[in-house]
Amino acid sequence: MTMLPENAAYRCLVVGIVYTIYLCLGAGIFCAIQQPHDIKLRVHLDNARDNFLKQNPCVDSESLGVFLEVVETASSAGILIGPNNTLVPTWSFASSLYFSVTLLTTIGYGHMVPLSIGSQIFSILFSLVGIPLTVFFLGIIATSFNKPSQSLLEFMMTKLNTMMSDHSVRLLHISMLAILITSFLFLVPALIFARLEPGWTYFDGLYFVYISMTTIGLGDYVPAFQTEDVPYEDLRDVYHLAVTVYLLFGLSMLILLVETVVQIPEVMMKLLARINFSSASLSFDFNLRNGKSTAKEPSEKEDLASQPASTYSTINNSEN
Repeated sequence: MTMLPENAAYRCLVVGIVYTIYLCLGAGIFCAIQQPHDIKLRVHLDNARDNFLKQNPCVDSESLGVFLEVVETASSAGILIGPNNTLVPTWSFASSLYFSVTLLTTIGYGHMVPLSIGSQIFSILFSLVGIPLTVFFLGIIATSFNKPSQSLLEFMMTKLNTMMSDHSVRLLHISMLAILITSFLFLVPALIFARLEPGWTYFDGLYFVYISMTTIGLGDYVPAFQTEDVPYEDLRDVYHLAVTVYLLFGLSMLILLVETVVQIPEVMMKLLARINFSSASLSFDFNLRNGKSTAKEPSEKEDLASQPASTYSTINNSEN
């Protein structure tokens, strides 16, 4: 006896096969794209190390390797090296708030990590309560902004009801909202990040915004954590707070956008059904004008078992 119905088991098998093929396809493409760059970077690093050892014969390869391991460990822990090889403090209140948001929204860039057993335990306990609370909080924000959206829809319904059908107005409203949120959630912030972060192109900013808003959080691009030639050096904490607010607000708007986009197929189906109904009505009217009738005449011997309950009630009332 199977745990799943036959159709459910078949559907699970088919989807599992398709998903596995999709994963393998992605892995193959990533491997093909990334391997040449990986080889190039490793060759560049080997050449840089060899040149350093040649220019500094007093440093042996083993000592340099130990130093590089220390630097790599510090870098993975979020330690920043500023101008003139000075160390930049990482855990200020603003950056800690930034880290808390990335933890509770599950973005998790990995640019800052708990450095002790105590902080790791606190991260677990903090996120157990904080993640559901964050989801609830973002939902409340999305609901609050949904009210002006519905007011806009009602206004459009009032002004455009004589020119467009209700379904067309709804589709126009959804399209306007999607364009508005996409512009202010992705396009404009990408431009701002490209302006503020040295070395970032507009595509880099757009890539960061997408990785953040989808909570993937790879951590290869993180704002407010560069140390050289940055325009926000004296306002780093303010920049941290601004990015924190943007992440919370952006995720709540993304929830609203998803809820809006999900309505598109339903509205389109209703619109198509209305178009099909109108076409059928026109066809019926055309047949009537040409002396044709496509309606089926009811038969006196029609089986009562095929009639709905409301028909039975009508028949009984007429008999009584």
